[in-house]
Amino acid sequence: MQLFTSKCRFVTYVLYPDRYHPISAESFDTEVYSQFYDPNVSSPLDEPIFCHRLSVMFMVLAIGSLMNTNMPAYNVDAEVYHQLARAALFHHSFIDDPTITAVQALVSHSP
Repeated sequence: MQLFTSKCRFVTYVLYPDRYHPISAESFDTEVYSQFYDPNVSSPLDEPIFCHRLSVMFMVLAIGSLMNTNMPAYNVDAEVYHQLARAALFHHSFIDDPTITAVQALVSHSP
């Protein structure tokens, strides 16, 4: 999974650098990617920021899957990651407890 995530990150941030990104590659690496792949980083699973970061992670996977030329057009994986991103974003109300990460996830959802 980590290799797939790295490939999706590469497709999203390196192959399409001219596309608007609501979160920079550096911020993604330090705030989101490390949250899930660095064993030394932990946060309570019930905090809204965790769900919002998970949503951003799934959106990067969705965009990377969708834009990956090695995968078929309109592949199912991209839609599954998009639905998971939506579920993670709406797990905690971003209206009642807004975070920058929630805004980044929302902007990632827009076409």
